[in-house]
Amino acid sequence: MLKILLVLVLLLFIQQIYNHSFNDLMLDDYRYGCVPNDNPCCPENQYNIFQTIDKVADDITCDSIDFLFSHTWLVNATEECREQYRKSYCVLSIPECCSPTNPAVFRPCRTLCYEIFDICDEFSFPGSDHLCDDDTTWFDEPCNDGTGSC
Repeated sequence: MLKILLVLVLLLFIQQIYNHSFNDLMLDDYRYGCVPNDNPCCPENQYNIFQTIDKVADDITCDSIDFLFSHTWLVNATEECREQYRKSYCVLSIPECCSPTNPAVFRPCRTLCYEIFDICDEFSFPGSDHLCDDDTTWFDEPCNDGTGSC
């Protein structure tokens, strides 16, 4: 139980770092525009991303996923659990670029969080799905489930 809480705290911390970095880069994104996602660790993200972010997101995202899979409770997780966690992590880490002139960012869908606990049932605990109730990380529609929302 403690391991899953630590991983979720780490995930929230990483998201906050990304949010601050992305906000700082937003003005540059007006100049650079949106590009298709080509992150090798997040091929399911079927939406455009900010070009400025694209320049740095590949290494950071892949390194973070590698770390989580080799140094956290995910080491012992099933392949299906690891895959669902990776997909959710990718949506959390790489925001969608709807338009360089109107950079609306649809936040990750709450359903992604519920799916982690459904699939990773060996790491769930009574009340663990309440971690998905955090309204600063997980959102109801309109939201991004990995297919984009623009």
